[in-house]
Amino acid sequence: MSFLTTLKNNTKVAHIRVEKVMVKEIKSISCLEHYARLLERLFLFYNPLECKVHQSLNHSILPDIDKRKHTNWILEDLDVLGYTINTSNYYKTQHITSISYAVGVLYVMEGSTMGGQIISKMVKKQLETDINTHYFDSYRDKTMEMWLSFKNSITQYETQLDHEEVFNGANETFSALKKWLELTSILESISE
Repeated sequence: MSFLTTLKNNTKVAHIRVEKVMVKEIKSISCLEHYARLLERLFLFYNPLECKVHQSLNHSILPDIDKRKHTNWILEDLDVLGYTINTSNYYKTQHITSISYAVGVLYVMEGSTMGGQIISKMVKKQLETDINTHYFDSYRDKTMEMWLSFKNSITQYETQLDHEEVFNGANETFSALKKWLELTSILESISE
């Protein structure tokens, strides 16, 4: 069994759990403000994590690492909506303990671009409008190409990776995102 297949299998349960929470979040969007608040919550989770991953990985592992930044798209979407992020509530991210762990984290972030295309359609359907979904459509028509490029880079580097650390990085990121979405959803409903 290939490393990437093992990674997918080892993270499947955590992936499904966060996916269920995300679908519930999307289905609860009833106005542009709800969409903006979801984007804000995703930014507050992913931005510090994305920064740490990019500090940990370099071009020898991923030649196109500079193209793999997604949180700026959230800012663009929020700017179009006229929404300003409250940056006092950043998620306190897990520690990136190794290159292998960072690869696991990036596996989650890059994999989300595949699901992002589906989420984009769900958001537009939910809001009944053709709203900007640049974040969820990060790579647009190059999504599959970028995903395959990511997988190829990881496959070429896999003998130098601690596989358990990659699994931990991915599983802990999925779990942390699920907890973050659940917690911030509860806090938002209390403040309304």
